[in-house]
Amino acid sequence: MSGLVFGLAFNTWVWILGFFAGIPLFYVLLQKNTIKQRLLYIFAFGFSYFLVSFYWLYEFSKVLEFSNFQRALIVTIALLLTCFYLVLFWAVPLIIFGGNLARNAKSVITLSCILVLGEWLQGLVYPLAFPWARFANIVAVANGGFIQTASIFGSLFISFLVLLINGFMMLTVFNAIGRKFSFKNKYFKIVLLIIIADFVLGFMSAVYLSSNSKSESQANILMVQGNYPGLVRWNSEEEMFDTYVQLIEENITEKTDLVLTPEIAIPFDFYEDNKKREKLLDICKDYNVILVLGIWTSDETIDGDYNSVLCLYPDGSYSDVYSKKRLVPFAERIMLKNVIDKIFPSLLNNYTVVEGEKNTIFDTQWNSEIVSSVGSTPVTVNRKMGAIICYESIFPEVVRETVNNGAEFIAFVTDDSWFGTTAALRQHTTHSMLRAVENNVLWLQCSNTGYTCIIDSRGNILKDIALAERETLSMAVTIDVPYNQQNKKTLYNFWGDVPIVIFLVSFLVFSKFAQIKTEFD
Repeated sequence: MSGLVFGLAFNTWVWILGFFAGIPLFYVLLQKNTIKQRLLYIFAFGFSYFLVSFYWLYEFSKVLEFSNFQRALIVTIALLLTCFYLVLFWAVPLIIFGGNLARNAKSVITLSCILVLGEWLQGLVYPLAFPWARFANIVAVANGGFIQTASIFGSLFISFLVLLINGFMMLTVFNAIGRKFSFKNKYFKIVLLIIIADFVLGFMSAVYLSSNSKSESQANILMVQGNYPGLVRWNSEEEMFDTYVQLIEENITEKTDLVLTPEIAIPFDFYEDNKKREKLLDICKDYNVILVLGIWTSDETIDGDYNSVLCLYPDGSYSDVYSKKRLVPFAERIMLKNVIDKIFPSLLNNYTVVEGEKNTIFDTQWNSEIVSSVGSTPVTVNRKMGAIICYESIFPEVVRETVNNGAEFIAFVTDDSWFGTTAALRQHTTHSMLRAVENNVLWLQCSNTGYTCIIDSRGNILKDIALAERETLSMAVTIDVPYNQQNKKTLYNFWGDVPIVIFLVSFLVFSKFAQIKTEFD
């Protein structure tokens, strides 16, 4: 039941279910059961949660050149293996630390630590890391202050709070059975205390970050959602190029400073196709704008292509590229490629994506104004932009590293068109919300078919456009930057997941030690 309800909450905007869905899970796991029984419960929970959350993988199967039955079979096997793999990261800590659980506050904290430690481990084992369905993502859309403490301890801390609330709600319900419910119930008071403390701490963090920043850098953004889904892009290069040029030229204004296109918006060789390159550079010159372009790039020294982003400038120059460093397993990063080529010789068609290595930060310069009580003063603004590509956004450490390298705002280019208009697009956006809060940065998300949106440093979606529509998004945004560039923008940006992981492991080790000591005595 818990897995199904958590999955429902993750697939919809009914985020409130995330604070109650875990009650059955805590109820069964905190009984006096054997480890074997608990493992059965955790696998039942994990499989139901991930199967419901990842149903959209069947949409991706449409790109496979097989019969409907074969596609369904391949994706079903892949989905079941993915579920089993992810649940293992909960099962192993449960075996080690879950030997003596009971329905009490200590066991609620212990089980919450076990599950969050598993979440951390799910994102640790690259290239098979897949921290997509964290409990924090379920409630990220609620925002309203609840996820603001991610700026201190990150999304793992939000997951921990969600699980604590579920656990103590279970104790509240369990202790109210057979008697009249009272708000004086000690476990219900703990739930209220957790929520109040989180909001207060998050509010204090937001106030501090606001007071340590200046908001004098306004930029006019134009983002283009071309709406070329899936494999269509690879067969429509000329049409796509003309469409993007038309969309840009029809919607750009004299105030536009920055134009963004999605991940691999137009699949042409930027360095070899002089005609297309010069046309894009002419747009930058004619309209005095910077164009952020998602594109393929290649290198004669490697066998494959890079999934890249680069900037084109009004003076006719263009930047060094940033190439995607975290590749999607079994889609971009092909495991056992030689074996697959032998079994399905036409499946990959020599398709190879290469991991990037550079930590490129882009200069973005435009004219702005400082508005005060005595009028406005024109200034030239140069803000550092970091690029994040698709799958990379689910890894907090990737965005954190980008901001630590000097990025003051993030251009996130992605292509989720492989999954139609399923919940995968909304789920992916919840990662963007959390990354924006963790690093206190403006987040510009440009997608091929959606969600294309602008997210502020508090994780709020300021503006978005419809899914699966050929549209553009225009908005004037303010880029807040610290007064002192040497200071880290958030505590999470300074220390990452280290404090929460130390707490999780320490609590579990000390609890285990106390259990052993009690049994020995």
